[in-house]
Amino acid sequence: TIEIGGETYRIVWTPGHADGHMILHRADGLAFTGDQVLIKITPNIARWPGLDPNPLAHYLDSLDKLERLQLARALPGHRAIIYDLPKRMAELRAHHAARLRDCLAAARHCTAYEVCLEIFPRLKSADDVRMALVETLSHLEYLVVKGQLTAHTQRGAQGQELVIYAPTLIPR
Repeated sequence: TIEIGGETYRIVWTPGHADGHMILHRADGLAFTGDQVLIKITPNIARWPGLDPNPLAHYLDSLDKLERLQLARALPGHRAIIYDLPKRMAELRAHHAARLRDCLAAARHCTAYEVCLEIFPRLKSADDVRMALVETLSHLEYLVVKGQLTAHTQRGAQGQELVIYAPTLIPR
């Protein structure tokens, strides 16, 4: 715990958006959620080389942890106050479930980049592509761990190593 302005806050580790992400919450149900739960936009759940290999699993586990705390309101790191935190967390879960379905449908013996472009066809900048790609990777890797996709490497036309995602033949 930590005391700020005469109020006691509990610190809770909530990985997913970032490996070391934490939230602070009070006994009255108010939480400072940082980028873990945002209103209107979704936190970027990114698969970066050398970091958490399955950030989406950890993000969803962190949402479970927050639900068990029975928090009511949130002060996020961006935008407005969230007055119904359980409702917003349910919306985020639904968003990721839909994105997982999209990735599963798009991953037909192709690279994460190809899946990304199918799911996000209107990306406008290199930054948009980068953020969409690392989020796509987090969803693809989640599906690999769950046994719904396979990932194997093959050589590309210029000899580069490519990771190819495909549906599993026998669901686990």
